Amino acid sequence: TGIHLLNRENVAIRNTQIKTFSYGIMLNSSSNNQINGNSIIENHGAGIYLYYSSNNTIKGNNITDNGNSIVLVSFSKYNNISENNIANNGYGIILRDSSNNRINGNNIMKNQGDGVFLIYSINNSIKENNVTDNSNGIVLGHYSRYNSISENNIVANNRVVNNGYGIHLWDSSSNSISGNNITTHRFAGIMLRNSSNSNISGNNVRNEGTGINIYSSSNSRIIGNNLANSTFCISLSLNSNYNSIIGNNITNNRRGINLYSA
Repeated sequence: TGIHLLNRENVAIRNTQIKTFSYGIMLNSSSNNQINGNSIIENHGAGIYLYYSSNNTIKGNNITDNGNSIVLVSFSKYNNISENNIANNGYGIILRDSSNNRINGNNIMKNQGDGVFLIYSINNSIKENNVTDNSNGIVLGHYSRYNSISENNIVANNRVVNNGYGIHLWDSSSNSISGNNITTHRFAGIMLRNSSNSNISGNNVRNEGTGINIYSSSNSRIIGNNLANSTFCISLSLNSNYNSIIGNNITNNRRGINLYSA
């Protein structure tokens, strides 16, 4: 590991190049530290890895060509991840069992896996990020609840093989998806799979296979979205019951609203 903090507080790691280690920077049970303005490249594991570490700031770093970029695990909470350039890694940002973190204003592009991936993580904010040309844009899986995904720009331009979903929720309920711009994904701009009680509002979704796809998911609200140039605008299927579709602007789609066993 390039830099390893164990049970440390109030340490600043700044303006350093960290290259070709197993992990670039690792924090273990360490809080109130700053990781700012570093170049973290070509590390085999994660560029930055937090284990049981809270109230840290990760800001303005260049994190490229690593196994994964930023990974938070094991109850890492109240961390601020902002204004980082995250490109050409395995995954962009991963949160596992980590809650109350803020992921704001990052440039996340051309990663082989998902741009942002949350699993078993609650009450995180993902806001105002540019998420471009990743396998999927933002993915919430396995009981990730009460998260907010807002005002992100999620675009798939060039990677023809991937770009499956702009935002994908599976087995994750009670999340909010609002005010995002989502463009050109093969399968769906927004996909809910076994994910109920979600709020999907004020999003601009264009040029998707399906604009909003609700699969085996109930009690969600689809309100005030702009949906254009998709094969299916909104699709509900397989016991997707008690959903509300209100006040959406639907233009230039091959089909408008599709209900199948819903």
